[in-house]
Amino acid sequence: MRNGLEPNHKRAAGYKPQTLQFCRTCQNREPLILVLTSVDDAVTQLLALAKPTMREGELELDMALGGVCAENISSEIDVPAFDNSAMDGFAGCWEDITVGQKYEVSDRIAAGKSPGPLVKGSLARIFTGAPLPEGADTVIIQEHVELSGNLALVHRRPDQFSNIRKRGHDIKSGSIIISKGEFLSSIAIALLGSIGREKVRVKKPLVVSIFSTGDELVLPGNPLEQGQIYNSNRFLMYGLLKQMGMEVLDLGIVPDKVSETVKVLSEASEKSDLIISSGGVSVGEEDHVKSAVEAIGSINMWKVAMKPGKPVAFGTIKKKPFLGLPGNPVSTFVSFCVFVKPFLKAMQGFNEVQEKEYMALSTFDVHGGSRREYLRARYRIEKGKILVDKYENQGSSLLSSVYWANSLAIVDPGEKIEIGDQIKILILD
Repeated sequence: MRNGLEPNHKRAAGYKPQTLQFCRTCQNREPLILVLTSVDDAVTQLLALAKPTMREGELELDMALGGVCAENISSEIDVPAFDNSAMDGFAGCWEDITVGQKYEVSDRIAAGKSPGPLVKGSLARIFTGAPLPEGADTVIIQEHVELSGNLALVHRRPDQFSNIRKRGHDIKSGSIIISKGEFLSSIAIALLGSIGREKVRVKKPLVVSIFSTGDELVLPGNPLEQGQIYNSNRFLMYGLLKQMGMEVLDLGIVPDKVSETVKVLSEASEKSDLIISSGGVSVGEEDHVKSAVEAIGSINMWKVAMKPGKPVAFGTIKKKPFLGLPGNPVSTFVSFCVFVKPFLKAMQGFNEVQEKEYMALSTFDVHGGSRREYLRARYRIEKGKILVDKYENQGSSLLSSVYWANSLAIVDPGEKIEIGDQIKILILD
């Protein structure tokens, strides 16, 4: 049994997973039935509330890598700006070229040189990237020409216009090459450089406050007392956010007290665009984050039908969005991938915010329960097929399983996957 349902139970359309909890204030322990939000509904709700940042600035290309483009950029030039040779060889007029005939080599044209017109009935020695001289429309590759002194014997006549890169064949003047909301990768930056752009307007990075809750947490470098653990979630959240280009404000470890949590949440709302916590959002007696948020803000969503990561909270504090992630490291990671990453992308102004799902062949059997499951997995290519293996132990505290994984295999509620079946995967960065 899982949440009161057999794994094989067939669910009607519109089914909402439920879970039983008990009211802490009720002496008779009467159960409260909570309806869990589906993952898809939760993501939709989150993205609908994401407000793209309006803060922008202009950066030199060297500093813009990893940013989000804040403008539509069109080229003011053709690339290349002139017809040029795609090969080392000999440029000539195709109509004048005959196999077995010798031609005078009237010019030598290297890249960067501005040639004069081609002498009628001659060939010009030309190198890759060099401008084509006026009067030439074809390049014979050097392997098909025998050079003796200043005479070139043609052994093979190519098709007309062979080995020519025409003006604008890469980029046409006036065409948009980078759109607003696109990620500025190294290739995008190089593309901007190819049209002569020195600077680009970008969205300024979001400021994200993070903190972890738990009296048991200790930072590395300190000795562990009985019952304490090192705070790995701090490094996990910090690293994931920095990979996305965010500015991170680390508010440290917050004790398991409502007053301390309220104080930190209030401080974070004044300094950041988004607040993310780990731990303290479940229903234990020492889980105070939800009640602290409700004391100075509101909770819009709590508990999602997913595994791992059910206790995910979303709310607002002084008009600043708050995302509360579970405390178990794997649950923190999966929740970040599924919810935080697309939400941040939407706030940052990306055009595409959700990760693409791919299909692979499962090497394992699995039967979905009442919640969508995200299994730590590793895909591989074997004989032209994409296969995916799952980590043997799927416990939500096993951070080593995330280190091993290069993907998450997705199993929907009630879905039955057998060896050889197709299964959805999310590729991890």
